[in-house]
Amino acid sequence: MLYCENCKVSITGNHEKCPLCQGDVIGEPSKTNTFPIIKEEKHLMYLILKITALITIAVSVISVLINLGFGGKWSFYVIAGFVTGWIVIWITVKMHGNIAKNTIWLTVIISILSIIWDMSTGYRGWSIDYVLPLICCFAMIEMFIVANIKKLRIEDYIVYLIIDILFGIVPLVLLLLDIVKVIYPSLICVAESVISLAILILFEGKALKAEIVRRIHL
Repeated sequence: MLYCENCKVSITGNHEKCPLCQGDVIGEPSKTNTFPIIKEEKHLMYLILKITALITIAVSVISVLINLGFGGKWSFYVIAGFVTGWIVIWITVKMHGNIAKNTIWLTVIISILSIIWDMSTGYRGWSIDYVLPLICCFAMIEMFIVANIKKLRIEDYIVYLIIDILFGIVPLVLLLLDIVKVIYPSLICVAESVISLAILILFEGKALKAEIVRRIHL
């Protein structure tokens, strides 16, 4: 059977060139003449989605078990944060227009609504302790996942990713002001923001610099 090293496909039939790229082929021709056999490749992002879903389920179950063992109801806020994050991912994948910009708006709106809801029910601090850091974490993950699923160029969402990363550092300010009662969600959010910013600078530094130059018209 013939094989194209450029397309990484096996080709049946008698061809002098690859039907896909017109490049040279190697191997022996087969007797039948059919379309080349292309191996189906699973998208990496779908694997990441499954892993992320598994992690959220595991964390939710562990949170419930801890609550059952030691008391409290904070696990419901954790689960609510995860559910909200997945809803944001689903809405963003389905929506049209500037996906990254819509993600930022969804993050801000959900954060504000949760704070208003918390204040209107006696303010127990769950909006600051759990919802704000969790929604920021999910927004960063969601933007990366959706950008890859939609095959967006880094230039199309890099500014909004930076805004989201900076927004994720807000819990650090709340920690320093001693407003946050439960510190771990905020610490995770801040750590993710710092790591995301480092990855952006190290791996997309040229694109980041070019976009900044373009934005300020230098």
